[in-house]
Amino acid sequence: MANKRIIAGIGVLCLIAGAIGIFLIERPVKIESSNDKPEEKQIVPVAKPVKIPQKASIKGDLYSDTPYYMPLLSVVEISELKPEVKKKVDEILENSQGFYFLKHDKKTGETVILLQNPVKDNSNYIRHNLQTAIVADDGSVTYKNIGYSGEEGEIDNSVEQKTDSWEFDTSVEPYRPLKHTAYDNHKKVLYTEVWNYGETESIRYEMKDAKDKTISIIKETTDGNDNYRKEHIFYDSNGNTEKSLSANYEGADIKWFTYYDAKNPENNISIESVYNDGLKTEEKIYNQEYKLMNTLKADYSDGERTELTLFDGEGKEKESIKSDR
Repeated sequence: MANKRIIAGIGVLCLIAGAIGIFLIERPVKIESSNDKPEEKQIVPVAKPVKIPQKASIKGDLYSDTPYYMPLLSVVEISELKPEVKKKVDEILENSQGFYFLKHDKKTGETVILLQNPVKDNSNYIRHNLQTAIVADDGSVTYKNIGYSGEEGEIDNSVEQKTDSWEFDTSVEPYRPLKHTAYDNHKKVLYTEVWNYGETESIRYEMKDAKDKTISIIKETTDGNDNYRKEHIFYDSNGNTEKSLSANYEGADIKWFTYYDAKNPENNISIESVYNDGLKTEEKIYNQEYKLMNTLKADYSDGERTELTLFDGEGKEKESIKSDR
């Protein structure tokens, strides 16, 4: 009987101990710092997703259908012109049948275009035939010739001129000039001009002053295939190159174009063009030190230019223009 009481007492103690254990487990424990202040909980900010702005899609005329040569860089420049100025530029493009290059000056508002063919016929004999068109911000145009272009109406007046001496190739119609000597009122030579038409002649035209120093010259060379190079060189009074223009052709395409101006080096430019299946796909622009300044890449769809992208000299994209068609 005593044993049963002992066992029952032990059971009761076990139940009490278990209840105390459960109470201690479920009771929240208060942890205090050494200075008896509750520990502050750090709140970690959650980073919000950054919205990357989409680059605006610029649309413009990519001149995909024009049959005339014009650099891709000129297309980019034209995209920044006012509609009335662009309209005038398009008229000049049609009349000159191509641009060597076009440059828009944002400070002055002027657009300077070096034409492939002069748009004003003064009834003169062919010499350098280089002309610039300067389009003002209001759409007005001023034309300037590069180099001597002859006296107005000289074709009609050359035979009757008494102060000048002309020699012609009379085997063709119309007659072609071979040599022209201009004199002053005292019969002293002012300058002479010589034209060459033979296929083996590299110097096609040369102008010399009274001291027999070359003023300007036109050179044409070919490698016997489709490669052809034409140069226009102008000299100062000391015989130094003052201005020059050269174009290297592969068939009908201009592979390299270089313009040099000793007095205005900021205008110096060289353009290298890459063609695939007759379409210009890439263009590289160099400054007067032949440092790469820009690269332009063109995308096509079914032979039509759809997008033009401009990169800086380090390959970073600067601008992208999509066709507005």
